[in-house]
Amino acid sequence: MKTQVLDLIHELGNCQAACNNYFNTFLYEKNIHVIKDCIKLDKKCAEICGLNISSVTSNSFIKKEVLKLCTIICKKCVGEWKKFHYDHCQECAWICEGSGQACKNYA
Repeated sequence: MKTQVLDLIHELGNCQAACNNYFNTFLYEKNIHVIKDCIKLDKKCAEICGLNISSVTSNSFIKKEVLKLCTIICKKCVGEWKKFHYDHCQECAWICEGSGQACKNYA
């Protein structure tokens, strides 16, 4: 595989793992209502990143559309996480931003 594809897969895998981790971690927070939109986006972002890995590695006929969708959802995740100034929120925003940029560059 070309380096650009491997870099994309790496970014997508990091984002998928981070989003799944934060989804599972924050699901049990006392004040879940404060971050519920972030949690919902995390789950969807992880799912789309996984779909994206599959579509890119199999050279699917829908890979361009999935790349675009991933760019959009990662951008939304970044916007939500940046509303909170905790380190873990900023970390997730940073990881999602990297994934979204990688999708945009690859598309």
